[in-house]
Amino acid sequence: MDRGKARSIAVYVIILGAVMVALLALLYVISLFHIVPLKFSHVLYAIVIGVIIYAIVKVVVKYFERFFAAHKEYRHLKYVTFIISLVGYFIIALAVLASLGIDVSSVILGSAFISAVIGLAAQTVLSNIFGGLFISVVRPFNVGDHVIINTWQYGASLPSYPPKYFSRDFMEASMYRGIIFDISMNYTTIVLESGDTVKIPNGIMVQAAITIRKGMVTVQARYEVPKSVPFENVAEKLKQEILSDHDAKNLSVFIDESTLNTYIMLIRGDFPGEDADLIRSSIIKKAMEIVEPMKAH
Repeated sequence: MDRGKARSIAVYVIILGAVMVALLALLYVISLFHIVPLKFSHVLYAIVIGVIIYAIVKVVVKYFERFFAAHKEYRHLKYVTFIISLVGYFIIALAVLASLGIDVSSVILGSAFISAVIGLAAQTVLSNIFGGLFISVVRPFNVGDHVIINTWQYGASLPSYPPKYFSRDFMEASMYRGIIFDISMNYTTIVLESGDTVKIPNGIMVQAAITIRKGMVTVQARYEVPKSVPFENVAEKLKQEILSDHDAKNLSVFIDESTLNTYIMLIRGDFPGEDADLIRSSIIKKAMEIVEPMKAH
């Protein structure tokens, strides 16, 4: 919300406060000097209380309406203003009835019982709705952010076949990497790095550990090299080639494993961008261009 809109709401609140003070002062004067007959004073009190509560509800609704209008990614949560208005009108009705001397305890107890039954029956759905509202207000992330979501509610999915040493098969328990695509009333949609789409309930998102990537991604790649090719020659040349193409940070090349006739070279570094697959492919291509000619010598 920009400063102009915030200022207009502040002015609205100040005017509302002044009107409320004036109404309360008027009530005091009326009750002090008995300007209105006693039998009509309760009606006057009820009207004033109803007006004050209505004005407060309108301020809250106006704030949320402007908030959702300023942030397009949260426009789907406009139903919140309807709920606030509904609750506000219910409170106004109770306050007016109580001011008129009508016993509203049975109404309150009945509504509380019904609310408890509905809340228990729709506990999961309501937790997702309030989770979406919490995300909208706190804004721990936005649509378009590249995030890593770690949540304990979902266990790890084990591969159904033995992973190979050079494969990209890896296991990260309860972790999701991707870009926030949408935040709806019940779900947060993430486009994963694999290209798949996952929808996580908002009730779980508010409990998750969220890492927001800021333009850098850690990439590592392995390449098998014959022992007849000196590691120092390959490592130094490979680092120079990679640095000439990428503005890499913390770039390192070292031997990760050894076999009978070969050693496994591991290249790791932090690279600008978000697509780890493209960077990994570029690194492997550089390794091929350097290592393969050396095998012939």
